[in-house]
Amino acid sequence: MAPPTLAALDSKVSPRGRGWGGLPLFFSRLNPLTLTALTILLPACASRPTARTIVSSRNPPPEPALRADLPPMESLLPGSFPAWWSPESRPELGSAQICAMGQAADQAIAFDLAMRNATNAGRITLAHEPTRVVALRAAASHALSGQYRVMVLTRADGPSADALHAAASPAVPAPTPPPALQPTPATAFNHAEPAVGAPPWYHENVQTTDGRIHASARADGPTLRDARRLAVDNARAKLAATLNAEPTDVQTPRLASERLPDGRFRVYVQASANAH
Repeated sequence: MAPPTLAALDSKVSPRGRGWGGLPLFFSRLNPLTLTALTILLPACASRPTARTIVSSRNPPPEPALRADLPPMESLLPGSFPAWWSPESRPELGSAQICAMGQAADQAIAFDLAMRNATNAGRITLAHEPTRVVALRAAASHALSGQYRVMVLTRADGPSADALHAAASPAVPAPTPPPALQPTPATAFNHAEPAVGAPPWYHENVQTTDGRIHASARADGPTLRDARRLAVDNARAKLAATLNAEPTDVQTPRLASERLPDGRFRVYVQASANAH
């Protein structure tokens, strides 16, 4: 008796079993080695990702939801800067515009770091603790490494001019008297006399009396002490030029001082030394 043909066998399968239902008959005609290979390969092919399911490792992670209190962020390419970025602070009346940046794995944390850096820069620029720091503009870039870099343009407000003046001078201080004149080790001299213009004993020419040589000089300085020191140095230089030697036993019997209109001091001095 002739074996049944494939068509005859297929005719005995119900219509629902046809098509994929013919696979059992197909597998029954394969040898055991072929069946083993198909058993291994078919599940592997079914679990292999398709073109739509492949995710490249170079793609950046999805953007997280922005915090509600963050300002609008301008998108930047990694390594670029916005047009408003400036490394220099721009002081204004009682405030300053400052650019700063922060970097972190979270965009909100990077923004907080940028604002903290802006506050520190405002403290240096204003020479006072800023009363508030406001973000005017912000921009962010997201690197492939996952790090966010946020750049902000801020306005740091300092104390007002009136507050600064009140803090610097809460009360009108009493005028301080001029410092007392102290003798130096090389020269002993008396207190300065108040004068308006050169005193009567001041003369430009060097005079010699009783074995001593006398010379007068004057000098201006920001303080009374500085002006006095310069005047004594000028008088000693005049004595040395006259004697052609270093003067000995230098004395300054007379001193006079006056306050100039610009706030500086002028001191007149008369010095004497041994004529030999």
